[in-house]
Amino acid sequence: MRQVSLLIGRQSYSMKTALSDDDLNDAQELVNEVMRDTGTAGEQEIRLALTCMVLANRLAVASRRLDRIASQPRGEDAPEEETGDNEPVIEEDYP
Repeated sequence: MRQVSLLIGRQSYSMKTALSDDDLNDAQELVNEVMRDTGTAGEQEIRLALTCMVLANRLAVASRRLDRIASQPRGEDAPEEETGDNEPVIEEDYP
């Protein structure tokens, strides 16, 4: 474990992590990407909550897609993979 400082939105957070530098950078980039999508208005806490909801939704969608892929029969007679383009997405109402 090591101590790191992450800038998320407008605030820096100090925390301990066992993540590698690459994994930590990937996670921070993803969180900051979603945070940017929430805009700059509003309190940091609200923006963090929205970010958590968006990321949880993305994880749930990916999990459902993987479950569908894993449950498909293998071989030539297997149906074509669905694209999942009709997956629901949380509509954010930013302040």
